[in-house]
Amino acid sequence: MEKDLYEYHRHGVGDIKSGCHEIDVERVIWRIMREQASHHVDTCSRVDESDIVRMEHAVFEGIMSNLSIEELADRCCCSLSTFKRRFHNHYHISPHRWMLRCRLELAKEVLMTTPASITDIAMRCGFVNNSHFIATFRRHFNITPLKFRRQDTAIIEPDDEV
Repeated sequence: MEKDLYEYHRHGVGDIKSGCHEIDVERVIWRIMREQASHHVDTCSRVDESDIVRMEHAVFEGIMSNLSIEELADRCCCSLSTFKRRFHNHYHISPHRWMLRCRLELAKEVLMTTPASITDIAMRCGFVNNSHFIATFRRHFNITPLKFRRQDTAIIEPDDEV
């Protein structure tokens, strides 16, 4: 069972299907990344446009395939410290925190649009286990995933600490 969960986790998010509901995860992640960028991007940053495009594609791939920050840096052909510095200079947030926010936004979307189980959502959104997902979701949105799903109106402002 543990090996199955590990393999499931390493495959990345893919399309999320539950019953007759399906989410085009790639489309959702690009939308979330654009929304996150609109809040954090420094238009006066000294990061080259080609580096920004490379970083965006690497982070997208990282979310889709659960890649580490080291693997993202490698895909951008730079050292880990250079990748982190460039990313932070442009987005004013660490790559880890950025990816975590994107995964949480994806989880929120899945919670609102599918009947998928909390465990399935946690694994598909790149969280190692259910407990970590629930705690992180609660810290970010000030509500548990289950309570969020049960709410009729899901207008929740995220906590900027995550």
